[in-house]
Amino acid sequence: LSYTRPSISSPSSVFGTSSAALSSSSSSSMSTTSNSAKPTNAWYQNFLLLPNDTEPTVHNRAYAVPHVLDAAGPIPGTVFGPSSAALSSSSSTSTTSNSAKPTNAWYQNFLLLPDDTEPTVHNRAYAVPHVLDAAGPIPGVRVHPPRVIGEKKVVRVDFVERHGLTLGASAEAAKAKPSGGGGAPLPPLSKRYEVADGRHLTPLGITLKWTDDLMMKGNNGDDESPTSSSGGIAGADSSSVSSFFEMTSPVVRGMPYATVRYRFRPRRGRRNAAHDYNNDNAGDDDDDGDANGDDSPLLLLLPAVVSEIALRSPPLIDGHVELECSSSANDPRHETTAAAGATVSDDVRLTFDQSDFTWLVFFSRPARVTCSENRDGSGEPAFVLRVVDVVVERTKDAPSAYEEEEEDDDDEEEFTVGEEEGDVGGAWGGMEDRGRGRRVGGGGSEEARRLTVRIALSSNCTSGRNPTYCSGGDGGVGNDDDDGSEYESLLRAHSDVYPGPETSVGYDFFTPGTTKEEDGEAKVNEEDDDEGGAPPPGAARVKFDWDARSMSLEDGGSEIEEEEEVEDGGNHLLMFALPHHMDAFADSPSYGGVPDSDSNGDSPPSYAVIPADDDDDDNDHGAPRHFCHFCQPTLTGPACPFFGSTWSYVEPLPTLRFTASRPPVPEMIPTLIDALAKDIDYDIPAHYRRGAGDTYFSGKLLARLGRVLMIGEELRGLRRWWWEEEEEEDDGGGDGGEIGEHSAARDGAESPFLRRERSAAGRHRPDEDENADFPSLPLEYDLSSATSPPSDVDALANLVPSSRAAAADSSDLPPSSSFVSALERLRSGVEVWLDGSAETPFVYDAAWGGLVSCGCLFEGDTGKCRDNVNKDGQMHCPAFDDPGLNFGNGHYNDHHFHYGYHVLAAAVVARFDPEWGRRNFENVLLLVRDIATPFESTGGEGSGGGGGDHSFPPFRHKDFYAGHSWASGIDPSPPYLNGRNQESSSEAIAAYEAVGLYGDAMVRAFTASSVDDDNDGDASLIARAAHVRDAGRLLAATELRSSDRYWHVRLQGEEEDAGGDDDAGTKNGESPSSLLPVPVPPASLYPEEYDERVIGVMWNTMAQFQTWFGNDPFLAYGIQLLPLTAISEERDDLKWTKSMYPAFASSCEESAVCTEQGWSILQLAVLATVGRRSDASERALSVPPESFESAGGNGHSLTNLLWYIATRPNVDDPLPLNAERVGFGHAPGADAETDGVVPGSAKNAEEEAKAPIDEGGDNNDGDENGGVDVDVDVDVDDGDCPPCPEEICRGGSDGLGHCPVKAAPYVCTDGPSRGGCSGAPWTVSVEGDEGGPCRGCCKLGPECGDGR
Repeated sequence: LSYTRPSISSPSSVFGTSSAALSSSSSSSMSTTSNSAKPTNAWYQNFLLLPNDTEPTVHNRAYAVPHVLDAAGPIPGTVFGPSSAALSSSSSTSTTSNSAKPTNAWYQNFLLLPDDTEPTVHNRAYAVPHVLDAAGPIPGVRVHPPRVIGEKKVVRVDFVERHGLTLGASAEAAKAKPSGGGGAPLPPLSKRYEVADGRHLTPLGITLKWTDDLMMKGNNGDDESPTSSSGGIAGADSSSVSSFFEMTSPVVRGMPYATVRYRFRPRRGRRNAAHDYNNDNAGDDDDDGDANGDDSPLLLLLPAVVSEIALRSPPLIDGHVELECSSSANDPRHETTAAAGATVSDDVRLTFDQSDFTWLVFFSRPARVTCSENRDGSGEPAFVLRVVDVVVERTKDAPSAYEEEEEDDDDEEEFTVGEEEGDVGGAWGGMEDRGRGRRVGGGGSEEARRLTVRIALSSNCTSGRNPTYCSGGDGGVGNDDDDGSEYESLLRAHSDVYPGPETSVGYDFFTPGTTKEEDGEAKVNEEDDDEGGAPPPGAARVKFDWDARSMSLEDGGSEIEEEEEVEDGGNHLLMFALPHHMDAFADSPSYGGVPDSDSNGDSPPSYAVIPADDDDDDNDHGAPRHFCHFCQPTLTGPACPFFGSTWSYVEPLPTLRFTASRPPVPEMIPTLIDALAKDIDYDIPAHYRRGAGDTYFSGKLLARLGRVLMIGEELRGLRRWWWEEEEEEDDGGGDGGEIGEHSAARDGAESPFLRRERSAAGRHRPDEDENADFPSLPLEYDLSSATSPPSDVDALANLVPSSRAAAADSSDLPPSSSFVSALERLRSGVEVWLDGSAETPFVYDAAWGGLVSCGCLFEGDTGKCRDNVNKDGQMHCPAFDDPGLNFGNGHYNDHHFHYGYHVLAAAVVARFDPEWGRRNFENVLLLVRDIATPFESTGGEGSGGGGGDHSFPPFRHKDFYAGHSWASGIDPSPPYLNGRNQESSSEAIAAYEAVGLYGDAMVRAFTASSVDDDNDGDASLIARAAHVRDAGRLLAATELRSSDRYWHVRLQGEEEDAGGDDDAGTKNGESPSSLLPVPVPPASLYPEEYDERVIGVMWNTMAQFQTWFGNDPFLAYGIQLLPLTAISEERDDLKWTKSMYPAFASSCEESAVCTEQGWSILQLAVLATVGRRSDASERALSVPPESFESAGGNGHSLTNLLWYIATRPNVDDPLPLNAERVGFGHAPGADAETDGVVPGSAKNAEEEAKAPIDEGGDNNDGDENGGVDVDVDVDVDDGDCPPCPEEICRGGSDGLGHCPVKAAPYVCTDGPSRGGCSGAPWTVSVEGDEGGPCRGCCKLGPECGDGR
């Protein structure tokens, strides 16, 4: 008997359209479900129990071992196409060629378009120099020329939305309405878009696509609602339009034009009964509901340019013909016939009244255009320019639209179909010549026709009447010459070539000064170094390929061969470069056509600045423009035009190491050993040892112990070096060179490491200690080399008596057993997050493609995660429900910050335990791949050599055009108007440093294994590890360059280049030498109103002096300085640290929170950097131990702080400090030039005793904490932050109650910083203020618990 189950318990459509979804295939394999019966008890059964018409939840999951997978994450919408296949694999190396999707891209707001909603102004991207969105009056891209506004603590990009210009498609009526006939108004098109396909999501651009299906999407004829919920036409679909119609727009970084490519194909239309303009459905004999008997469709989609403000003057065709516009806005068909309007060969010039903007519109081929104006304020667009006809060339090689064309009836034929009134002519009407019964254009082929249209702003100050852009002549586009004609000529000259959809970033590594052959040999001769493999390359060649295409060619997008373009010197691709690009171009070994010996045999980079004279045919690269010539203001400084189908430059790679490039100064070694003796026993909190909790602070604490181990091993290495030198001296070794000189300098001195009496039988060597089974690593610097780092090696060997006398026996290094124990704790602490046993497990999110933490609702009283098992006995991941949990890790926030700390800890373990490293290589690589998966490679040079990773998007956080990373991910909804953001530039640098160090550790591990086992099988693993190492170095190098340029602020008047060369720049930003083909950007990039020395949070379109967790100045400075690792020396330029230290110190000393939360640790690091090492070391010993356990300091240790202070290079001119203030910083307004001594040291006791009383009458007696007693409660005005309600106080489900009550009790409850914790009251902004971080706050009181 057959029984049909009730629908409530029947299988849902998850099995497909029918039971055949699991039906038998042609294969007889027993491995398949070869019939219509379905699994009922499978381990993945929860995936099958998805009810119809419902979204998957965390219940629909499976434990695949070792990970749990579900489909309930923040899933991509249909913006990616009808399915995930929109990002399917291709063979291109330039794209995201896998199913993983970008989560932190500069264009992410375009991807965060919910299903069944229309795009808004939130769905936009700052392409530089313009902002683009898809929320204009018609489907298409709207271009906003921005202005840069500077305020005291905020710099932002702003624009007037109505002043933007939209390039897209408009809907028109295809038939004339009989005189006196009725008819409904034409409803709007849907503006929804899709990503063109996976190949068109690249680091440099995204391609948006609109189709007739999308634009006509409706609700199937509901007359009560003329448009669907998504804005589509009621009852209309693509069969209602005149032909197949599709448009795509590549949105690419640095483009001065917006480009839309149109494709159309003939399609027999049908009538749309929802709106019958002719009222003649009755008696219709054909298939379209039209009694006329022809197949004319109701609607017509036309390329269009639309403005929401009125023109100042008529459109100017080809520079001399004024186009007369219709003013009848209520007749949507009047200007759509082929006989209307005028033919454009070159361009249309549009000048608008309110904005004072002038735009140029370019076409890939001659086109017939009409225009209409609406000045009655009815809500219709104020101006519309429509393309109603194009010329379709039949020849294979079509002439450029800018060349003079001879009439030739045999070569081309203008499309004008139907001459009688009411018929629509042109390519957009029907494609069939009914009168002659044949197809016209293209020899009867029905292949898709193409047209490309581009728009560009030629002036934002046309008449000088717009004070926003014209004030003082600053920031104007095209107004640097009298009439703007020079910039217009530039735009016209380069209008034909546009950046295509398949842009790419490539790189390859090389050693400067070597040939390609030598460089290749170095890569394969791994046996040169048994321990470390071949020397790493010293530089990377970075290449931007803009996929340059010519719109005038018949196919609308043939790729331009680079060689032809460079030789031709004509219609080059014009793109804008940012200040750090120009820095990199100028610093590259070859530029401007002058090859250099370090260029590795390659041709010079194919870029050039605009020549001084456009008509100078003898000098293609010419003298450079002045810096301000044609440059445009952006958020991060002026962007200047360059041309070329590719850009390339050489990026020097930093040498990554665990130690500084010099040993600690000898006088600090005893103190450093004392700190090490305590910190080597640091025990990671119990809940983190179980893998319970967040991935950020757990990673910081793991890295903390790892740093202590590496510092300890450095000191052990120095001790070994001392013994080796002593033994060589006693054995009579040496030839009187370096070693003999150092030995002589040590006469009468004793090493700080020798605290034991030497017995009659001989010395007690350090490696003779009991349990001395801890591995030894070589020092990372050469103390005996004549080219050793700038350190007094003699002083290290011959300690001054005062230092030796101050060192007690307890200052000897900890025994090896302490190191062994510490390594074991670190090893197990790292493993728990990698092997699937963590209470807060990692899961793979197949929807976006990433490794995310499941999340932990931590309960402080139990030290455990709240039970994540729901009432149905199923586990769920709270990280997917709460975008604020774990800093939004489940929504792809801050992955590089979090995972960088874990990877660093793994690198330390692998360095000491290579076998562990080899065994856990793939597991650690999951973390690395999530943040640093390289671009896919097909083996071609310059592609990056990644090999392709189908599980993670390439370089998740890195914006290669901006040079830095973006930390924020896929939330909230709607997305932040200002786009992506990144707070801590220093943690991004440290994350990539960790990747490089891990790669280096694994090169050593696999090389040692290969040598020990005489096994060539590790060669591929060595190559993989080397690529991890070098990719990390490249990511760190680019992050260093951009962070120093954009986060480290030089103020107006500090006219030095970012690299510290005082003579490199001038006040006007001119190149210092006419020989340089690259303009030199000024040191100061931000408006003079911004007077802070650092950026706290960088957004796509805003830079703020604040943080997500508070607005105290020391927070904004401190978050750009942690962690303290070896790369920090390259990160923090000396001139910048000198300029920022007074403000940082002043803010820190004014608040007890700075010390309580550990931010003063970073202030002391800067104090040592600016030349005050002895003062910093003294103050470091006064930092309360609790500071190293707080939010700002818990990634540090006293050992690490002292190590950092002790390894700072000597400074010839230390920063003068005011003797009247003995705290960590300056007195506000103090004259830093009046006294150059550091208070607090013994030699300055007399000067301190004479210190005058300040104006307030307080005699500052120089207490250890900078005049602030950290044990005394400080009364703080709670401002706009009332006491928190009980649900927040008790740690409600929204997670707002997690802030530490003592250290940071002020909780932001609304706004961009929601959930942020601050030690001071939040400044509450008014509703709608995009610049404000917080729109509501409350204060946690003692009743909220003392455990936080």
